[in-house]
Amino acid sequence: MRMKIFVIIALGLMTCSAQVGQAVPMGTAWTYQGRLMDNNGPADGLYDLQFALYTDPIFSGSKIGPTIDVNDLDVIDGYFTVELDFGNKVFNGDARWLEIGVRPWDSVQRHTLLTPRQEVTPTPYSLYAAKATNADTDNDWMVSGNNLYSIPTGKVGIGTTTPRASLEVTNTGSSHAIWASTSDIPVYAQRTGTSGTWPAVGGDCNSLSSGTSGVRGRILSTSPGALSAGVYGHNYGTGIYGVGVRGVQDGTGAGVYGQCDNGKGVYGFSSDGYGGYFVGAKNYFQGNVGIGTISPSGVLYTSSKNLEIEGTAPSIVLDDTDGTYQNDFEIVNGGDKVLFRDATAGVNVMILELSGTRNTIVRTLEITGGSDLSERFEVSANDEQVKPGMVVCIDPDRPGDLAVSKKAYDRTVAGIISGAGGVKPGMLMGQEATVAYGRHPVALTGRVYCWADASKSPIEPGDLLTTSDTPGHAMKVTDYNKSQGATLGKAMTSLKEGKGLVLVLVSLQ
Repeated sequence: MRMKIFVIIALGLMTCSAQVGQAVPMGTAWTYQGRLMDNNGPADGLYDLQFALYTDPIFSGSKIGPTIDVNDLDVIDGYFTVELDFGNKVFNGDARWLEIGVRPWDSVQRHTLLTPRQEVTPTPYSLYAAKATNADTDNDWMVSGNNLYSIPTGKVGIGTTTPRASLEVTNTGSSHAIWASTSDIPVYAQRTGTSGTWPAVGGDCNSLSSGTSGVRGRILSTSPGALSAGVYGHNYGTGIYGVGVRGVQDGTGAGVYGQCDNGKGVYGFSSDGYGGYFVGAKNYFQGNVGIGTISPSGVLYTSSKNLEIEGTAPSIVLDDTDGTYQNDFEIVNGGDKVLFRDATAGVNVMILELSGTRNTIVRTLEITGGSDLSERFEVSANDEQVKPGMVVCIDPDRPGDLAVSKKAYDRTVAGIISGAGGVKPGMLMGQEATVAYGRHPVALTGRVYCWADASKSPIEPGDLLTTSDTPGHAMKVTDYNKSQGATLGKAMTSLKEGKGLVLVLVSLQ
Protein backbone atom coordinates (compact mmCIF):
# COMPACT_ATOMS: atom_id res chain seq x y z
CA MET A 1 0.00 0.00 0.00
CA ARG A 2 1.42 3.38 -0.94
CA MET A 3 0.67 6.29 1.37
CA LYS A 4 0.44 9.74 -0.09
CA ILE A 5 0.33 11.65 3.24
CA PHE A 6 0.98 10.22 6.70
CA VAL A 7 -0.47 11.90 9.79
CA ILE A 8 0.04 10.87 13.43
CA ILE A 9 -2.55 11.90 15.97
CA ALA A 10 -1.08 11.57 19.48
CA LEU A 11 -3.61 10.01 21.82
CA GLY A 12 -1.59 9.80 25.04
CA LEU A 13 1.80 9.57 26.76
CA MET A 14 1.80 7.25 29.76
CA THR A 15 4.32 5.75 32.12
CA CYS A 16 4.65 2.03 32.30
CA SER A 17 2.47 0.07 34.70
CA ALA A 18 5.13 -0.64 37.41
CA GLN A 19 4.64 1.57 40.51
CA VAL A 20 7.06 2.92 43.14
CA GLY A 21 6.93 0.75 46.22
CA GLN A 22 6.34 -2.58 44.45
CA ALA A 23 8.87 -5.37 44.87
CA VAL A 24 10.01 -4.97 41.21
CA PRO A 25 11.81 -1.63 40.66
CA MET A 26 10.16 0.72 38.15
CA GLY A 27 11.90 0.99 34.77
CA THR A 28 12.39 4.00 32.49
CA ALA A 29 10.07 2.90 29.65
CA TRP A 30 6.87 4.82 28.89
CA THR A 31 3.90 4.15 26.62
CA TYR A 32 2.98 6.14 23.49
CA GLN A 33 -0.45 5.80 21.87
CA GLY A 34 -1.40 7.35 18.52
CA ARG A 35 -3.45 7.06 15.34
CA LEU A 36 -1.88 6.79 11.86
CA MET A 37 -3.84 8.46 9.05
CA ASP A 38 -3.25 8.76 5.29
CA ASN A 39 -5.09 10.75 2.64
CA ASN A 40 -7.48 7.84 2.15
CA GLY A 41 -8.44 7.62 5.85
CA PRO A 42 -7.24 5.53 8.80
CA ALA A 43 -4.24 3.31 8.10
CA ASP A 44 -4.63 -0.43 8.50
CA GLY A 45 -2.02 -3.19 8.33
CA LEU A 46 1.68 -3.63 9.18
CA TYR A 47 4.01 -0.63 9.37
CA ASP A 48 7.57 0.21 10.45
CA LEU A 49 7.77 3.16 12.85
CA GLN A 50 10.87 5.05 13.96
CA PHE A 51 11.08 7.34 17.03
CA ALA A 52 13.76 9.91 17.99
CA LEU A 53 13.94 12.55 20.72
CA TYR A 54 15.14 16.15 20.22
CA THR A 55 15.86 19.13 22.43
CA ASP A 56 14.55 21.53 19.76
CA PRO A 57 11.28 21.40 17.73
CA ILE A 58 13.06 22.09 14.38
CA PHE A 59 16.90 21.91 14.58
CA SER A 60 18.15 18.54 13.30
CA GLY A 61 21.34 18.65 15.35
CA SER A 62 19.49 18.61 18.65
CA LYS A 63 18.89 14.86 18.75
CA ILE A 64 19.34 13.26 22.20
CA GLY A 65 19.30 9.61 23.19
CA PRO A 66 18.97 6.56 20.91
CA THR A 67 16.76 6.02 17.85
CA ILE A 68 14.03 3.45 18.46
CA ASP A 69 12.79 1.26 15.57
CA VAL A 70 9.48 -0.54 15.93
CA ASN A 71 9.02 -2.82 12.90
CA ASP A 72 6.01 -4.83 11.70
CA LEU A 73 3.66 -2.93 13.98
CA ASP A 74 0.04 -3.96 13.46
CA VAL A 75 -2.06 -0.82 12.99
CA ILE A 76 -5.79 -1.40 13.29
CA ASP A 77 -8.17 1.27 12.01
CA GLY A 78 -5.26 3.72 12.46
CA TYR A 79 -4.70 2.94 16.20
CA PHE A 80 -1.40 1.69 17.60
CA THR A 81 0.44 1.51 20.94
CA VAL A 82 4.20 1.34 21.43
CA GLU A 83 6.53 1.29 24.44
CA LEU A 84 9.47 3.71 24.24
CA ASP A 85 12.59 3.68 26.40
CA PHE A 86 15.17 6.45 25.82
CA GLY A 87 16.77 5.92 29.23
CA ASN A 88 16.51 8.31 32.15
CA LYS A 89 19.41 10.61 31.20
CA VAL A 90 17.32 12.30 28.52
CA PHE A 91 14.71 13.67 30.93
CA ASN A 92 16.41 16.21 33.16
CA GLY A 93 13.66 18.80 33.38
CA ASP A 94 14.20 20.51 29.99
CA ALA A 95 11.64 20.41 27.13
CA ARG A 96 11.76 17.50 24.68
CA TRP A 97 10.20 16.86 21.22
CA LEU A 98 9.39 13.49 19.69
CA GLU A 99 10.06 12.92 15.95
CA ILE A 100 8.24 9.99 14.25
CA GLY A 101 9.08 8.28 10.93
CA VAL A 102 6.81 5.77 9.16
CA ARG A 103 6.91 3.38 6.14
CA PRO A 104 5.03 0.27 5.03
CA TRP A 105 6.46 -2.91 6.52
CA ASP A 106 7.59 -4.31 3.13
CA SER A 107 9.26 -1.10 1.97
CA VAL A 108 13.02 -0.68 1.70
CA GLN A 109 12.78 3.09 1.40
CA ARG A 110 13.71 5.46 4.17
CA HIS A 111 11.10 6.36 6.75
CA THR A 112 8.89 9.33 5.99
CA LEU A 113 9.43 11.89 8.77
CA LEU A 114 6.20 13.37 10.07
CA THR A 115 6.04 17.05 10.91
CA PRO A 116 5.86 18.85 13.16
CA ARG A 117 7.72 17.13 15.97
CA GLN A 118 5.43 16.46 18.95
CA GLU A 119 6.30 18.03 22.32
CA VAL A 120 6.65 15.48 25.10
CA THR A 121 4.12 16.17 27.85
CA PRO A 122 5.23 16.11 31.53
CA THR A 123 4.06 12.53 32.14
CA PRO A 124 7.42 10.82 31.36
CA TYR A 125 9.17 13.28 33.70
CA SER A 126 7.61 11.45 36.65
CA LEU A 127 10.24 8.81 35.89
CA TYR A 128 12.99 11.37 36.34
CA ALA A 129 11.55 12.41 39.69
CA ALA A 130 11.27 8.80 40.84
CA LYS A 131 14.52 7.34 39.53
CA ALA A 132 17.72 8.64 37.96
CA THR A 133 20.78 6.91 36.57
CA ASN A 134 23.22 7.90 39.34
CA ALA A 135 21.93 9.48 42.53
CA ASP A 136 25.49 9.84 43.82
CA THR A 137 26.55 12.30 41.10
CA ASP A 138 23.31 13.65 39.63
CA ASN A 139 21.71 14.78 42.92
CA ASP A 140 18.67 12.74 41.83
CA TRP A 141 16.33 10.44 43.69
CA MET A 142 16.74 6.69 43.37
CA VAL A 143 14.35 3.83 43.99
CA SER A 144 15.78 0.59 45.39
CA GLY A 145 13.10 -1.89 46.34
CA ASN A 146 10.88 -0.06 48.82
CA ASN A 147 13.53 2.59 49.53
CA LEU A 148 13.66 6.08 48.03
CA TYR A 149 16.96 7.89 48.51
CA SER A 150 19.31 10.56 47.20
CA ILE A 151 22.96 11.40 47.83
CA PRO A 152 23.29 15.06 46.86
CA THR A 153 26.65 16.76 46.45
CA GLY A 154 25.21 19.90 48.03
CA LYS A 155 22.92 20.56 51.00
CA VAL A 156 19.17 20.21 51.37
CA GLY A 157 17.17 22.90 53.12
CA ILE A 158 13.55 22.77 54.26
CA GLY A 159 12.32 26.12 55.46
CA THR A 160 15.64 27.78 54.64
CA THR A 161 17.49 28.85 51.48
CA THR A 162 20.93 28.57 53.10
CA PRO A 163 21.19 25.10 54.66
CA ARG A 164 24.26 24.55 56.86
CA ALA A 165 24.18 20.76 56.83
CA SER A 166 23.28 17.91 54.49
CA LEU A 167 19.72 18.34 55.73
CA GLU A 168 18.57 21.39 57.67
CA VAL A 169 14.96 21.82 58.71
CA THR A 170 13.96 25.23 60.00
CA ASN A 171 10.59 26.10 61.50
CA THR A 172 9.95 29.61 62.74
CA GLY A 173 6.58 28.64 64.19
CA SER A 174 5.77 27.04 67.52
CA SER A 175 5.82 23.40 66.39
CA HIS A 176 8.72 20.98 66.02
CA ALA A 177 11.16 21.36 63.14
CA ILE A 178 11.46 17.56 62.89
CA TRP A 179 9.22 15.01 64.58
CA ALA A 180 10.06 11.37 64.10
CA SER A 181 8.35 8.36 65.62
CA THR A 182 9.33 4.73 65.20
CA SER A 183 9.79 1.57 67.24
CA ASP A 184 13.52 1.54 66.47
CA ILE A 185 15.62 4.71 65.95
CA PRO A 186 13.52 7.83 65.15
CA VAL A 187 16.44 9.86 63.77
CA TYR A 188 19.75 8.36 62.68
CA ALA A 189 22.65 10.50 61.52
CA GLN A 190 26.22 9.50 60.69
CA ARG A 191 29.10 11.87 60.01
CA THR A 192 32.10 10.36 58.20
CA GLY A 193 34.16 13.48 57.44
CA THR A 194 37.74 13.80 58.66
CA SER A 195 37.71 17.57 59.24
CA GLY A 196 35.38 20.30 60.40
CA THR A 197 33.52 20.79 63.67
CA TRP A 198 29.88 20.18 62.71
CA PRO A 199 28.23 17.26 64.54
CA ALA A 200 26.17 14.54 62.89
CA VAL A 201 23.02 16.03 64.45
CA GLY A 202 22.79 19.70 65.44
CA GLY A 203 19.84 21.47 66.97
CA ASP A 204 19.25 25.20 67.54
CA CYS A 205 16.40 26.45 69.70
CA ASN A 206 15.70 30.18 70.00
CA SER A 207 12.50 29.84 72.01
CA LEU A 208 12.25 31.44 75.46
CA SER A 209 9.55 29.00 76.55
CA SER A 210 10.22 26.51 79.33
CA GLY A 211 10.99 22.94 78.27
CA THR A 212 12.24 23.73 74.75
CA SER A 213 15.41 22.13 73.43
CA GLY A 214 17.60 21.91 70.37
CA VAL A 215 17.55 18.13 70.21
CA ARG A 216 15.13 16.12 72.30
CA GLY A 217 14.61 12.39 72.53
CA ARG A 218 11.93 10.50 74.43
CA ILE A 219 11.36 6.84 75.22
CA LEU A 220 7.64 6.14 75.42
CA SER A 221 7.92 2.46 76.32
CA THR A 222 7.34 1.65 79.99
CA SER A 223 9.77 -1.27 79.76
CA PRO A 224 12.54 -0.30 77.32
CA GLY A 225 15.35 -2.69 76.53
CA ALA A 226 18.91 -2.45 77.81
CA LEU A 227 20.87 0.65 76.71
CA SER A 228 17.74 2.27 75.26
CA ALA A 229 18.02 6.04 74.99
CA GLY A 230 16.02 9.01 73.76
CA VAL A 231 19.22 10.51 72.35
CA TYR A 232 22.12 8.14 71.73
CA GLY A 233 25.67 9.10 70.84
CA HIS A 234 28.56 6.72 70.25
CA ASN A 235 32.15 7.77 69.60
CA TYR A 236 34.07 5.00 67.88
CA GLY A 237 37.39 6.86 68.02
CA THR A 238 40.39 5.56 69.94
CA GLY A 239 41.88 8.91 70.96
CA ILE A 240 41.21 10.86 74.13
CA TYR A 241 39.16 13.50 72.32
CA GLY A 242 35.65 13.30 70.92
CA VAL A 243 32.46 12.47 72.77
CA GLY A 244 29.31 10.50 72.08
CA VAL A 245 27.02 13.37 73.10
CA ARG A 246 28.30 16.91 73.52
CA GLY A 247 26.43 19.81 75.06
CA VAL A 248 27.62 23.43 75.02
CA GLN A 249 25.80 25.95 77.18
CA ASP A 250 26.48 29.68 76.93
CA GLY A 251 23.49 30.88 78.94
CA THR A 252 22.00 29.79 82.24
CA GLY A 253 20.47 26.42 81.26
CA ALA A 254 22.12 23.07 80.59
CA GLY A 255 24.25 21.86 77.71
CA VAL A 256 23.05 18.30 78.17
CA TYR A 257 20.01 17.65 80.32
CA GLY A 258 18.78 14.24 81.36
CA GLN A 259 15.79 13.38 83.53
CA CYS A 260 14.92 9.83 84.45
CA ASP A 261 12.57 8.56 87.15
CA ASN A 262 14.23 5.16 87.33
CA GLY A 263 17.55 4.63 85.61
CA LYS A 264 19.94 7.11 84.02
CA GLY A 265 19.12 10.60 82.82
CA VAL A 266 22.40 10.87 80.91
CA TYR A 267 24.59 7.82 80.37
CA GLY A 268 28.21 7.80 79.34
CA PHE A 269 30.74 4.98 79.29
CA SER A 270 34.43 5.03 78.49
CA SER A 271 36.21 1.72 78.01
CA ASP A 272 39.65 3.32 78.13
CA GLY A 273 39.22 4.98 81.53
CA TYR A 274 38.88 8.58 80.34
CA GLY A 275 35.86 9.35 82.46
CA GLY A 276 32.74 7.39 81.60
CA TYR A 277 29.91 8.42 83.89
CA PHE A 278 26.28 8.05 84.85
CA VAL A 279 24.25 11.14 85.68
CA GLY A 280 20.55 11.06 86.57
CA ALA A 281 18.62 9.06 89.13
CA LYS A 282 21.89 7.43 90.15
CA ASN A 283 25.31 9.08 90.25
CA TYR A 284 28.16 6.73 89.53
CA PHE A 285 31.59 7.36 88.06
CA GLN A 286 33.40 4.63 86.19
CA GLY A 287 36.96 5.79 85.83
CA ASN A 288 38.44 9.08 87.03
CA VAL A 289 37.18 12.61 86.48
CA GLY A 290 39.70 15.37 85.94
CA ILE A 291 39.14 19.12 86.14
CA GLY A 292 41.95 20.98 84.40
CA THR A 293 43.78 17.75 83.52
CA ILE A 294 43.36 14.87 81.05
CA SER A 295 45.11 12.38 83.35
CA PRO A 296 43.35 12.50 86.76
CA SER A 297 45.05 10.44 89.45
CA GLY A 298 41.91 10.09 91.60
CA VAL A 299 38.18 9.60 91.19
CA LEU A 300 37.85 13.40 91.28
CA TYR A 301 40.98 15.44 90.58
CA THR A 302 41.34 19.17 90.08
CA SER A 303 44.54 20.94 89.11
CA SER A 304 43.14 24.40 89.88
CA LYS A 305 43.76 26.18 93.21
CA ASN A 306 40.16 26.37 94.34
CA LEU A 307 37.41 23.82 94.67
CA GLU A 308 34.13 25.34 95.80
CA ILE A 309 31.24 23.09 96.79
CA GLU A 310 27.86 24.49 97.73
CA GLY A 311 24.65 22.73 98.67
CA THR A 312 21.86 22.41 101.22
CA ALA A 313 22.68 18.76 101.87
CA PRO A 314 26.17 17.71 103.07
CA SER A 315 28.58 19.20 100.55
CA ILE A 316 31.14 16.41 100.91
CA VAL A 317 30.31 12.87 102.02
CA LEU A 318 33.18 10.41 102.43
CA ASP A 319 32.11 6.76 102.51
CA ASP A 320 34.90 4.43 103.59
CA THR A 321 34.12 1.15 101.83
CA ASP A 322 37.48 -0.61 102.17
CA GLY A 323 37.77 -0.29 105.96
CA THR A 324 41.34 0.99 105.82
CA TYR A 325 40.59 4.60 106.77
CA GLN A 326 43.45 5.60 104.47
CA ASN A 327 43.48 8.05 101.58
CA ASP A 328 39.72 8.62 101.78
CA PHE A 329 40.22 12.38 101.54
CA GLU A 330 43.61 13.60 100.37
CA ILE A 331 44.38 17.24 99.58
CA VAL A 332 47.74 18.40 98.23
CA ASN A 333 47.71 22.13 97.68
CA GLY A 334 51.09 23.72 98.34
CA GLY A 335 50.30 25.11 101.79
CA ASP A 336 47.01 26.86 101.00
CA LYS A 337 43.92 26.58 103.18
CA VAL A 338 40.85 24.52 102.41
CA LEU A 339 37.75 26.23 103.80
CA PHE A 340 34.37 24.67 104.52
CA ARG A 341 31.91 27.49 105.05
CA ASP A 342 28.28 27.63 106.13
CA ALA A 343 26.98 30.24 103.68
CA THR A 344 23.64 30.60 105.50
CA ALA A 345 25.14 31.26 108.91
CA GLY A 346 28.09 33.16 107.45
CA VAL A 347 30.69 31.28 109.51
CA ASN A 348 33.54 28.91 108.78
CA VAL A 349 32.64 25.41 109.92
CA MET A 350 36.02 23.86 109.13
CA ILE A 351 39.44 25.02 108.00
CA LEU A 352 42.21 22.69 106.90
CA GLU A 353 45.60 24.41 106.97
CA LEU A 354 47.86 22.27 104.84
CA SER A 355 51.14 24.06 105.43
CA GLY A 356 53.74 22.76 107.84
CA THR A 357 51.91 21.15 110.74
CA ARG A 358 48.71 20.50 108.76
CA ASN A 359 46.39 22.04 111.34
CA THR A 360 42.64 21.49 111.28
CA ILE A 361 40.37 24.20 112.64
CA VAL A 362 36.72 23.35 113.15
CA ARG A 363 33.90 24.95 115.16
CA THR A 364 32.08 21.68 115.84
CA LEU A 365 33.41 18.24 114.96
CA GLU A 366 30.92 15.39 115.13
CA ILE A 367 32.31 11.87 114.90
CA THR A 368 29.78 9.10 114.31
CA GLY A 369 32.09 6.20 113.49
CA GLY A 370 33.46 5.51 116.98
CA SER A 371 33.43 6.56 120.64
CA ASP A 372 36.99 6.83 121.94
CA LEU A 373 40.22 8.73 121.38
CA SER A 374 43.00 6.33 120.44
CA GLU A 375 46.66 6.42 119.51
CA ARG A 376 48.52 3.91 117.41
CA PHE A 377 50.99 1.70 119.34
CA GLU A 378 53.06 -1.37 118.80
CA VAL A 379 52.02 -3.94 121.42
CA SER A 380 54.04 -6.98 122.55
CA ALA A 381 52.14 -9.87 124.13
CA ASN A 382 54.75 -12.36 125.21
CA ASP A 383 52.77 -15.61 125.01
CA GLU A 384 49.41 -13.90 124.71
CA GLN A 385 47.65 -13.07 121.45
CA VAL A 386 46.98 -9.36 121.10
CA LYS A 387 43.29 -8.63 120.49
CA PRO A 388 40.83 -5.74 120.92
CA GLY A 389 39.67 -5.16 124.51
CA MET A 390 42.94 -6.11 126.15
CA VAL A 391 44.48 -3.91 128.85
CA VAL A 392 48.01 -2.74 127.95
CA CYS A 393 50.86 -1.16 129.92
CA ILE A 394 54.08 0.69 129.12
CA ASP A 395 56.84 -1.65 127.89
CA PRO A 396 60.06 -0.64 129.75
CA ASP A 397 62.24 -2.57 127.31
CA ARG A 398 60.87 -0.94 124.14
CA PRO A 399 60.57 2.86 124.30
CA GLY A 400 57.29 4.12 122.89
CA ASP A 401 55.73 0.64 122.77
CA LEU A 402 53.23 -1.13 125.01
CA ALA A 403 52.78 -4.67 126.32
CA VAL A 404 49.80 -6.72 127.43
CA SER A 405 49.28 -6.27 131.19
CA LYS A 406 50.09 -9.29 133.39
CA LYS A 407 49.94 -8.19 137.07
CA ALA A 408 47.46 -6.52 139.39
CA TYR A 409 47.61 -2.82 140.22
CA ASP A 410 50.26 -2.06 137.61
CA ARG A 411 51.02 1.68 137.68
CA THR A 412 52.37 1.52 134.08
CA VAL A 413 48.86 0.92 132.79
CA ALA A 414 48.34 2.87 129.51
CA GLY A 415 44.87 2.01 128.17
CA ILE A 416 42.70 -0.52 126.36
CA ILE A 417 43.08 -1.79 122.79
CA SER A 418 40.06 -0.33 120.98
CA GLY A 419 37.64 -2.21 118.73
CA ALA A 420 36.09 -4.87 120.99
CA GLY A 421 32.34 -5.31 121.17
CA GLY A 422 31.82 -3.65 117.79
CA VAL A 423 32.77 -0.17 119.09
CA LYS A 424 35.50 1.40 116.95
CA PRO A 425 37.80 4.33 117.63
CA GLY A 426 36.23 7.72 117.08
CA MET A 427 39.56 9.48 116.56
CA LEU A 428 42.79 7.69 115.80
CA MET A 429 46.13 9.48 116.06
CA GLY A 430 49.69 8.63 115.15
CA GLN A 431 52.78 9.94 113.39
CA GLU A 432 54.13 7.73 110.68
CA ALA A 433 57.80 6.72 110.63
CA THR A 434 58.29 7.65 114.30
CA VAL A 435 58.01 5.91 117.70
CA ALA A 436 54.53 7.48 117.93
CA TYR A 437 53.03 4.97 115.52
CA GLY A 438 52.00 1.33 115.52
CA ARG A 439 49.48 -1.26 114.39
CA HIS A 440 47.06 -1.21 117.34
CA PRO A 441 44.65 1.59 118.33
CA VAL A 442 44.82 2.05 122.10
CA ALA A 443 41.98 3.99 123.78
CA LEU A 444 43.30 6.70 126.09
CA THR A 445 39.89 8.21 126.86
CA GLY A 446 36.25 7.62 126.00
CA ARG A 447 34.02 4.52 126.02
CA VAL A 448 35.52 1.19 125.03
CA TYR A 449 34.84 -2.47 125.76
CA CYS A 450 37.48 -4.15 127.94
CA TRP A 451 38.18 -7.74 128.90
CA ALA A 452 37.64 -8.14 132.67
CA ASP A 453 38.01 -10.88 135.32
CA ALA A 454 35.30 -11.00 138.04
CA SER A 455 36.59 -14.19 139.67
CA LYS A 456 37.69 -12.35 142.86
CA SER A 457 34.96 -9.70 142.98
CA PRO A 458 31.83 -8.96 140.88
CA ILE A 459 31.92 -5.79 138.82
CA GLU A 460 29.07 -3.28 138.94
CA PRO A 461 28.54 0.01 137.01
CA GLY A 462 30.54 2.76 138.69
CA ASP A 463 33.28 0.50 140.06
CA LEU A 464 36.86 1.62 139.51
CA LEU A 465 38.90 -0.82 137.42
CA THR A 466 42.60 -1.65 137.46
CA THR A 467 44.89 -4.30 135.99
CA SER A 468 44.68 -7.92 137.18
CA ASP A 469 46.93 -10.95 137.34
CA THR A 470 45.05 -12.33 134.33
CA PRO A 471 47.01 -11.10 131.24
CA GLY A 472 45.19 -8.35 129.36
CA HIS A 473 42.22 -8.30 131.80
CA ALA A 474 40.94 -5.63 134.21
CA MET A 475 39.41 -6.20 137.62
CA LYS A 476 37.52 -4.27 140.28
CA VAL A 477 39.60 -2.01 142.59
CA THR A 478 39.37 -3.33 146.18
CA ASP A 479 42.60 -1.80 147.57
CA TYR A 480 42.39 1.94 146.97
CA ASN A 481 45.91 2.58 148.25
CA LYS A 482 47.41 0.28 145.60
CA SER A 483 45.14 1.72 142.88
CA GLN A 484 46.73 5.17 143.01
CA GLY A 485 48.27 5.62 139.53
CA ALA A 486 46.95 2.20 138.46
CA THR A 487 43.28 3.09 137.88
CA LEU A 488 42.08 2.36 134.36
CA GLY A 489 38.59 3.93 134.51
CA LYS A 490 35.02 3.25 135.59
CA ALA A 491 32.83 0.29 134.68
CA MET A 492 29.61 1.16 132.81
CA THR A 493 28.24 -2.41 132.68
CA SER A 494 28.33 -5.30 135.13
CA LEU A 495 30.09 -8.67 135.15
CA LYS A 496 28.86 -10.97 137.94
CA GLU A 497 31.47 -13.70 137.63
CA GLY A 498 34.09 -15.21 135.40
CA LYS A 499 35.65 -13.42 132.44
CA GLY A 500 33.95 -11.24 129.84
CA LEU A 501 33.62 -7.81 128.23
CA VAL A 502 32.77 -4.76 130.30
CA LEU A 503 32.05 -1.32 128.87
CA VAL A 504 34.58 1.06 130.45
CA LEU A 505 34.72 4.86 130.60
CA VAL A 506 38.49 5.19 130.25
CA SER A 507 40.02 7.73 132.69
CA LEU A 508 43.60 6.96 133.65
CA GLN A 509 44.54 8.00 137.20
